[in-house]
Amino acid sequence: MPPELQDLVTEFQERNSGTPSDASTLAGPATYSGAVAMAIDDNEDDENPTILLGEIGLTADFDHDSISGELGSFTAFGDEETVAITGELTFTNGVITGSSFLGTNLGGTLFDPDDDGFDFSGTIEGTFLTDGGGQVIGILAGTITDGDGSIDDFDGIFSADKD
Repeated sequence: MPPELQDLVTEFQERNSGTPSDASTLAGPATYSGAVAMAIDDNEDDENPTILLGEIGLTADFDHDSISGELGSFTAFGDEETVAITGELTFTNGVITGSSFLGTNLGGTLFDPDDDGFDFSGTIEGTFLTDGGGQVIGILAGTITDGDGSIDDFDGIFSADKD
């Protein structure tokens, strides 16, 4: 496991035991930045999935209970190599309810070094933590379709801090 992934997993686990922050008490806009990791179930034997590590940026509007985000700057860790991945994933019109949010239109295309495109479609959900919603953690999941029409699943986690 790459050290960056282990750091994110450890941070996610530590924060997951924290106290949720009721976002209904928050006002105005807020931005968050942090790390995201996804495991792509691209092997028939379910061993050694491809891991994508990247950055996440979120923009919350607590006055309108909405959130949007961008995920990018990915690096892929596979069986034998590490490669930069271009493109980004986005979601808009996520809904904030209580201490949580849900975005149902996570999507976009990521490109490998050969410029092969992989179309992502899924959901993202998170929980605001600490007084004032200073942190947010969450999960994401969905499917990936490659240029040949092959479909794989992905799951992921993220952790971000208020800027």
